Amino acid sequence: MSTLCPLFLSAPRSRKAGESKRMLFSGCLADHLQQGGAIPDAGRLAALPKSIRPFIARDLALLPLPMRGPLMDALPDLCQVPLAGIGSPCLDDLGQRVAAMCLYPMTGTGDTVALGLVFLLEGEESPHLVGPDAEGRSWTLAAALCRELLLEKDIPWHRIALAKDWILTGEYDGKRVRRVRLGNKGRIEFGSRKWMLPSENYYETILPANTRSVAVWNLPSAMAQVTGQGVRDSDTPVDWPRDVDAFHSLASGAMGPVLMAALFTGKVPVTLWTSGNEKESIIPAKAIDYLLASHLDYSRDTTRIAPDRLESRSIAKTARVLAGELKDTLQSGQRVLFNITQGNLLMRFAVIELAREHPNLWLLYRDVDTSEPEVFEWVSFEGGVPVTRRVIGKENDKRVNWEALRDKRVKPDPYDLDDVVGKFLLFPSEP
Repeated sequence: MSTLCPLFLSAPRSRKAGESKRMLFSGCLADHLQQGGAIPDAGRLAALPKSIRPFIARDLALLPLPMRGPLMDALPDLCQVPLAGIGSPCLDDLGQRVAAMCLYPMTGTGDTVALGLVFLLEGEESPHLVGPDAEGRSWTLAAALCRELLLEKDIPWHRIALAKDWILTGEYDGKRVRRVRLGNKGRIEFGSRKWMLPSENYYETILPANTRSVAVWNLPSAMAQVTGQGVRDSDTPVDWPRDVDAFHSLASGAMGPVLMAALFTGKVPVTLWTSGNEKESIIPAKAIDYLLASHLDYSRDTTRIAPDRLESRSIAKTARVLAGELKDTLQSGQRVLFNITQGNLLMRFAVIELAREHPNLWLLYRDVDTSEPEVFEWVSFEGGVPVTRRVIGKENDKRVNWEALRDKRVKPDPYDLDDVVGKFLLFPSEP
């Protein structure tokens, strides 16, 4: 019972502050019982203030009926407590159903930040919002995760982890986790919880010391964080990422994948990275730069070859060069798409290490032997967890010989710019 005392026996100074403080212990009782802990003494629970009972009842609702039944039998009055406010269902109404819940922070003034709670019952479409009146849509990520975890009814520990270990903020529109107004949410008392927020908000707030935060882009990456199951793949290709601020790529003699990825991304600033190998990297990069800027309307001011060469035999040296070039861009929140199809393995590792630190550095990779050359693997590290998606690009320029870009057997001489233009373009424009 001692591990549950902070929830049951705290004496808050105000009701509002007390609700938020007690909410921080949501999931603790469910976790205690799920791990085989002793049932709390019914006499002590019965003596607790009535304001405590909804917190206990909600925790029990996370558990399957066989696990929550003994405590319901020991404390019948608990079964009639509305789970999420007046008029909401109680434990007696659930039958075999279970619930999911999650905390989210609400913008306040000064140092005052209240917590809200999303509570969703199995079989119900709309969640109950517990706490102060919700403003905006920052609770919708929490609701989407509750809904998703209820599909795993027989895995209560994932729902318990969401309730006990996390505070979430983010607007979920059915496809992406969108930016929200953070205000002073970073000042909330997190306790031992982790904070999940949109990738677009990652650099916008300073959190209290020792607070772990993760940034997520979509629902699969959020699920990967909560369940601890790592990479989530999708076999169905999704559309090419459009909200990209810059495109970077390693360069090599295989020019087709670089050109395809750049064209699929659109006319954003392009930076090509080379090693010290003139024939295999520098000259092909110059040919790609020439084709984009002189024939395909990419800006000559923002299409460039990075002045610093990457060390193909040292991850550490390459990582330092990349960090020096990209650190300010990434910390400003800009989204960078980096194609690592080319280069050697050590160079790719250096880019991957940088991506682990920055959720807005997205990686592209395409197997040169694939039968679907327009399909790339898109990898982002969201809270340290790699999330992969298959993305498919679409032909978007009639001047381009797309068949030649797809065909790995088409290898123009990068030293001969006329050969490059002749093989990769159908209707060359004047340089």
